[in-house]
Amino acid sequence: MTTSILEEWHEQRKNFNPSNPDRINQMHEFKEKLKLEEQTEENLRILVDVYCMLRMYADAYKIFTSVMDLGNKKDRKKTRINKILHR
Repeated sequence: MTTSILEEWHEQRKNFNPSNPDRINQMHEFKEKLKLEEQTEENLRILVDVYCMLRMYADAYKIFTSVMDLGNKKDRKKTRINKILHR
């Protein structure tokens, strides 16, 4: 991951407002940019967070299950939360 992507992610996350159409559009643009980046675990985890912020839970879940670590307690907890959301 390039530093600029990480910096842009922090900026996008900090400024995101789900009731502001301009901020939502900016997040969608960032999502598309991120999808073009190398698909490292770190980039994919950021993409999962972006999808969640945009309430695209099914897409977030698909990506998350491809990178999750069942040995990681936080990942196991996120998996349970995502299952609840998909009921």
